[in-house]
Amino acid sequence: TVHSYYFWVPVVFFIKALCFLVPRYIWKNLESGRMDRLVSSMNQPIVKEEERDVWKEARVDYFHQHHKELDWYAYKYMFCEMLNFCNLLIQIYFMNYFLGNVFITYGWDVLYFLVMNEGTRVDPMTLIFPKLTKCTFHRYGP
Repeated sequence: TVHSYYFWVPVVFFIKALCFLVPRYIWKNLESGRMDRLVSSMNQPIVKEEERDVWKEARVDYFHQHHKELDWYAYKYMFCEMLNFCNLLIQIYFMNYFLGNVFITYGWDVLYFLVMNEGTRVDPMTLIFPKLTKCTFHRYGP
């Protein structure tokens, strides 16, 4: 079996990782540290009960006073989550295309491999990523 994608696997995985970082970067810019500021005082290992009650009341008041603004915060969060989901679907489709249409069925292939007779089964991982490769180098010159 000829695997024309073998050389490009590290490059493609790097690009895929960058694609998953884009929604995170967008969220970090849209969120701008708001959650960290809201819970920063509660990150202390020991907080007195009175301080905790005051902190809770202040946060509840904040949520009641800024509910319209916080609705937009939730919409931004849902937008970034939808970006993540769409990115995931695109990445699954692309990986299936990149690996020669064997990625979608890989999970079922592994389950089938596990229940087959040991003498006749072929590891699906070996079919997709062989352990042995062969390269042909054409040499020109003296």
